[in-house]
Amino acid sequence: MLLNIMNNLRNSNFLVLLFCFAFLPVLDTQAQPAGNRAVDNTEAEIINGCSVITVTFVFPVQYLSHFPKSKGNELRVQFSPLITGQATVLAEISNEAVRLMDDVDVPITRFEYIGGQFTENPYLWLTFSESVYFKVEQGADFRSVILYLSTKSIEACE
Repeated sequence: MLLNIMNNLRNSNFLVLLFCFAFLPVLDTQAQPAGNRAVDNTEAEIINGCSVITVTFVFPVQYLSHFPKSKGNELRVQFSPLITGQATVLAEISNEAVRLMDDVDVPITRFEYIGGQFTENPYLWLTFSESVYFKVEQGADFRSVILYLSTKSIEACE
């Protein structure tokens, strides 16, 4: 039997196959985000009485829409994840509280990521204790959306 193994080792096809299986885990690895969060970071700054919040995700996103259009006690920002493979699971996380580490000038009472289920796209859901003006844009890096929020008027944000 040992002689059989030695003969197989000399066979170049066997060595190629062995090489492929030895490095398969290395070749198959992909950069995946750590943990099970969809939101990577939030940054907020106040400019002329306007709170500008950048929400960065662990995967690329495309901003789709928001509702209501410009003012309300809540805001729903819908986007589409631009991902494939195993990272798709992160976009389907059912519910994740979003934490703001910086102060904002608007009365946010709830800030959540709601994961997409089946055919629905994920969205950010914000609620406010009073009516707020808002505007939403796609981030330049396609990993973020930018929220402009003000209790006075949206013109303060421009």
